[in-house]
Amino acid sequence: MANKPSSSEKLKINWLTLSFSGDLEKAFLDKYFQNSLWHVRIAFLMGVFLYGFFGFLDAWMVPDAKYQLWFIRYVIFAPYGVGIFLFSFTRHFKKYMQLSISFGVLISGLGITAMILIAPYPASYSYYAGLLLVFIYGYTFVKLRFIWASMTGWLIVAAYEIAAIWISPTPIPILINNNFFFLSGNILGMFACYLIEYHSRRRFMDSCLLEAQKKKISEVNEQLENRVQERTAQLAKTNENLKQEMVERKRSEKERRYLEAQLAKSQKMEAIGTLAGGVAHDLNNILSGLVSYPELLLMDLPEDSPLKQPILTIQASGQKAAAIVQDLLTLARRGVSVREAMNLNQQIEEYLNSPENQKILQHHPGVTVETNLRDDLFN
Repeated sequence: MANKPSSSEKLKINWLTLSFSGDLEKAFLDKYFQNSLWHVRIAFLMGVFLYGFFGFLDAWMVPDAKYQLWFIRYVIFAPYGVGIFLFSFTRHFKKYMQLSISFGVLISGLGITAMILIAPYPASYSYYAGLLLVFIYGYTFVKLRFIWASMTGWLIVAAYEIAAIWISPTPIPILINNNFFFLSGNILGMFACYLIEYHSRRRFMDSCLLEAQKKKISEVNEQLENRVQERTAQLAKTNENLKQEMVERKRSEKERRYLEAQLAKSQKMEAIGTLAGGVAHDLNNILSGLVSYPELLLMDLPEDSPLKQPILTIQASGQKAAAIVQDLLTLARRGVSVREAMNLNQQIEEYLNSPENQKILQHHPGVTVETNLRDDLFN
């Protein structure tokens, strides 16, 4: 809603037309149209159905005049009601909604009045009850505003009085009886329509006032929030130097702990290197015989000696141990790492002939190993 009412505007409601003063009326009409659109569509479809449904009474009560009555029902009112339903889907309906609805109710009332003139005595006196249904429908169901509904209702009353008094004179007792219920229904309908619109406008006004109060509360909250932000900014500025100092001290403490950790790590690695170097030196002395003596033995053994293969296995194990010692020396930074070309087939064959593999096969006699190696593998 573009405009919010003040407390003084709540008193500026026309007691007769129920319209607001100022721009608030336009906001109400827009809201009223939005809330009423689908209701109006359904109401007109139901009105067309009911108006046409009672056509069977025409055939029953006045069979000689049924086609004239059906003309009013199905040729005049029904197309108009369907037309209003279709017109409600256009953008122009908002401007002419009240006029269109009012004219539809007027047509239905004038149609029943015409039926009273067309229907022969005594059936004609029964059709006035249909006018009561028109009043109920027009004042309470089709969303007509009070002014439009009242004008339409009194036009129908005037049409009925003209028809009942001058066009088709009605006996005085019947006229008085009909007018009693007819005028009472019209007045009660006006009263009901007045209350419906009045309470609808009151709810709209209350919602506008509530929204205005929410806006005021929001503005107060925003002002408080701005003040809080200003004070917070002052406190933040005051504490900025302290935070910076704390950050610097934390950074210095972190760097100190890092340097201490690095120093401890270096000392630990130096100790490990010293230990590894000593162990590797001792192992080298032990393994020198394990690597060199098999070579001497192989020089004196014939090619077909059964001891050749075990001695070769001993020599390979010694060489592996020497390689591990070389790794220890590299770790201790006292040795030089060696890189050499390696053939995958050779590595597999050496493992299959190693003591480790032979031991595994002894523990698992049911396992056999088959190899299928390509000869043209690159190193």
